[in-house]
Amino acid sequence: MKTQRTSESRPNLKFLENALLAVLALSLITPLLVPAQGFTPLPNPIKNACDNFLPNLFNPNVWLLNEALGSHSIFVASDNLLFPRAFDLVCYEGHPSLADEIRMSVNQNPCCNQANDSMHEAVFGLPIPLPIHTANLYNVNSTWRNYCCYSSYSNYTVYYENHNGTGILSDAVYGDVAAYTALELEREGNQTAALREIAILNWMYDGRGIADDVYRYGSPGERGMYQTFKDALYLLALTETGQRIPTGLEKTILSMQGQDGGFHTGYNLEGNYTGTEENVETTTLSMLALHSVPAHIYIEGAIYFNITGTGSVRAVKTNIWFFNLENWTVDVDVTAYWDNTTEIIGSEHITDVTNTAQSGGACYHCNAFFTHNVTFDPSISHFLRIYAGNSSTVQLVYRAPYMPTAPPSSAPYWYPLLGAVIATTVLLLVYKRKRTRDARTQRLANLSTARIWLTPKAVRKRLRRSVKAD
Repeated sequence: MKTQRTSESRPNLKFLENALLAVLALSLITPLLVPAQGFTPLPNPIKNACDNFLPNLFNPNVWLLNEALGSHSIFVASDNLLFPRAFDLVCYEGHPSLADEIRMSVNQNPCCNQANDSMHEAVFGLPIPLPIHTANLYNVNSTWRNYCCYSSYSNYTVYYENHNGTGILSDAVYGDVAAYTALELEREGNQTAALREIAILNWMYDGRGIADDVYRYGSPGERGMYQTFKDALYLLALTETGQRIPTGLEKTILSMQGQDGGFHTGYNLEGNYTGTEENVETTTLSMLALHSVPAHIYIEGAIYFNITGTGSVRAVKTNIWFFNLENWTVDVDVTAYWDNTTEIIGSEHITDVTNTAQSGGACYHCNAFFTHNVTFDPSISHFLRIYAGNSSTVQLVYRAPYMPTAPPSSAPYWYPLLGAVIATTVLLLVYKRKRTRDARTQRLANLSTARIWLTPKAVRKRLRRSVKAD
């Protein structure tokens, strides 16, 4: 059974919460994750979860998924709320009717508000009330409609968990509460407040996982164990708010996947998940988080293009080949633009792009073919700007013909001579002015010396001569 959280189920660490919030106001720095070591992810991990692990949890007596393999507990929320919507978003093959069957089972039982629980639906962009409250757990086994009587599935209990309690779950204590709060605030358009929640998550994230109060001060089974679903929610919140993803966070989540496609609930400081189970909540949230990350796309260099027609409007055709460099299944938006304009040659949404070296999936070596009429000027070069996932490139499609330009005309031959004459004249004038000023200065000095023996009349006479000489 899932651990129940209350607002009083931990030591009184209010002073730590206040100190944390003061620090968070100063920084939104995301730490780097130590990459998971020594593991090889499964080929097509999302597809493995969709086709293998999750369908094997189906209980035909109640048309719901059991919490985990071998478990006799069934949770309407969150497990059977998350699964149908996650299945619709990221699973394309395999069991196409399974999500519809579970959705119908949930909708036909009026007990459980269509499995909404005022918290988990935030991952699908549905509104939830804030702040998030503590949960009440209801046993709805007696009222849940049975569909059949498979003896091997007969020993089970159906629960409905709803966050309608009177207590408040603190986002400074629980990493998942901070993530769900960030998703709701982003949905409301309040990104400033959403980024404050991201700052809390960044502070909790220690490079290996979310080290919240459960990790630090929880019960003996929880203390020192990172919880995978919190890593997944952290990744979801980062992608939804457009923030940088720490290096290796995706690989850490991938390293928690078992051979049957399910994701383990937790791991220790060394990244070891031994002794933990795989369950619905952790697996569906991990699938959604990995699917939300922009594809690591490689666009092949030899892009086909062709321009036909004459005049100022011509037809452009292009065929773009690309593939995903990573190990999980994603969707990719491919768009091509004409020159440095907003004119779109073509745009296509391609689903299920997988690694070329792997089998399975709808598209291993993908291409997008576009044709469009564009404004064409033969006197200038033209190019395509191509975007696929998080990759982009520029392809030159037309090079303007070479038009040689006339060399610059040389200056007339007499330009240097004129310059020399002007420079010489200026120098002579400067020299003459200097000689005149020096001579006058010397006469005034001589006159000053002679004052001691000349009469006033003789001084005036000499001054007049000096002025006339000047």
